Amino acid sequence: PFPLMYHSAVYEPFGTGMIWMFAGSPVGSGGWFSSKELWCLDIQANTWSNFTQPGGPGGRRSHVAVYAQSQGTRGTMWIHGGYYYDGSETKYSDVWSYEIAGSTWTEFTSISSMARYMHVAVFDSSTSVMWIYAGTWSSVMDLVDAYWTVPTTTTTTTGLPVNAAEALTSLETRQAQIAAALRSAASNVTGPDGVTLDETVEATSGSASLSK
Repeated sequence: PFPLMYHSAVYEPFGTGMIWMFAGSPVGSGGWFSSKELWCLDIQANTWSNFTQPGGPGGRRSHVAVYAQSQGTRGTMWIHGGYYYDGSETKYSDVWSYEIAGSTWTEFTSISSMARYMHVAVFDSSTSVMWIYAGTWSSVMDLVDAYWTVPTTTTTTTGLPVNAAEALTSLETRQAQIAAALRSAASNVTGPDGVTLDETVEATSGSASLSK
């Protein structure tokens, strides 16, 4: 693959080990172009193979990916979110799984408020849950919330996994409350002298540190 930045990578403990790398922006592109290529590195053989195919998730960068091991199979890579820019912005909220053994992509619908990029995710194998935290929605407002998505093919009529739909709905409401509180607080942060802080100023008063 060409040199990339803002891509994702997961490790698959198959054979002597594989690294699966998805999407990202070419180094030097300034983030204006986002790839949708899927590559696999065989660690022992030190060889790359291109598994890109028609369909599947669109090009993106700054998304997250986790690896979920399945009993008796090679496992699944899950991706969420990300960002695409080609003159206009697209912030993704979608969830996709890539079944490694069958080389197939499957999309799982998620709520629009989960759209984000530059966030983090981990997979809990004991409960088969992918945890998603924080991230960025715009250049000035960070999201501070947690979501979880249960990898399952059993879905509701809206496309959400049955055992995650209720949790995601309640968290969507919570996120809206937190976002409103953050916006209100960010417009009224002042320093010790009473002057409203701009976007880059930090002030310290005693043991309290204020920043906007």
